[in-house]
Amino acid sequence: MVLQDLLTGVRDRVVIAVTFLAMLELMKRREILVTQETPWGPIVARATTDAERGGAATSADAPLDERLDTYT
Repeated sequence: MVLQDLLTGVRDRVVIAVTFLAMLELMKRREILVTQETPWGPIVARATTDAERGGAATSADAPLDERLDTYT
């Protein structure tokens, strides 16, 4: 999904900011992978594979480590 396509027609800056922050949270949780091939180019997001998440599907019961020092 292309971020610009997702936000087509949205004029509210708060909605845009919240959408971007939600994408950052999904990236942090390794649920999506976001790429931008060129400066000012489209921002493309896609779901991660099990291998990209670390080889195993995430468990809803496992606590999520949200410490900043462990984020790479």
